[in-house]
Amino acid sequence: MSTERTVTAQGLVRRACETHAGRPLATVDGATWTYGEAWERGGQLAAAFTERGLAAGDRVGLMMSNQLDYFTGLFACLRGGYAAVPMNDMLSTEEFEYMLANSGARGALVGGNFTDTLADIAPATGLGVQVAVEDPAGEQVSLSEALDTVDGTHDHPVDSDDLLMLPYTGGTTGRPKGVRHTQAGVAMAMLAHVTELEVRDGEEMLFTTPLPHSAGYVAMSALIQGAHFTVTAGFDPGDFLAVVDSEPVSWTFLVPTQIYRVLDHDALAETDVSGLETVVYGAAPITPERLEEGLEVF
Repeated sequence: MSTERTVTAQGLVRRACETHAGRPLATVDGATWTYGEAWERGGQLAAAFTERGLAAGDRVGLMMSNQLDYFTGLFACLRGGYAAVPMNDMLSTEEFEYMLANSGARGALVGGNFTDTLADIAPATGLGVQVAVEDPAGEQVSLSEALDTVDGTHDHPVDSDDLLMLPYTGGTTGRPKGVRHTQAGVAMAMLAHVTELEVRDGEEMLFTTPLPHSAGYVAMSALIQGAHFTVTAGFDPGDFLAVVDSEPVSWTFLVPTQIYRVLDHDALAETDVSGLETVVYGAAPITPERLEEGLEVF
């Protein structure tokens, strides 16, 4: 008889949030949540989703720009056994509608800049539960109200082959396609990211790209190491250098065009970048000349 231990993303993130409960998890617009606070808030939203009729395995759309409550939605899916459908904030109204309908999403957490959009497209989808971070519209309930109406948190045990993430492809060769990521698959990716991207214990990380895309997967992986994320709404080379100069940023993720804009910015010569020890780039090739320049500057 053999004994098999199952590793799940839910288990990895729960252990990280319990182990690092007092550490800062993420900072957005000057506001910071600890691991413990974010895990508790996610559990409360999972309870609110459950009370409103969602069941483990249901798809939940995450429809927002970079903000702290992205982690509320992600942790709610982890704790409640729901499958997250992360959607980039640069999608068109038609793309939002297609992904919600095609995924079979029954719930959604929507940011304030998309509440009207969701209210317009919801009738064409199967959504039954709509929670708005702020400024609800249509059939939406505010996140604060949803959290106030629950007593405690909700957790649903998961298996390794349960669906956790259902992101959509770019649709460059046809309509976007949902890609199934299981609990075990995401867990293995988290462990691989930490190793291959050299994320150290307590790493100070700066993310300027959308959390529903690559940045979110790296951030989720870095939870294992108790990392702290500074997250911006978007990318501006001057703002990027200002954060690197003023905060203890040691690790960041950029695409080559962003690296070029940083290297060409006037403020670079006056910025202390000595603390930035790891720059991970991807999404496109980088020219050898600019790579050498980047290695020299950083």
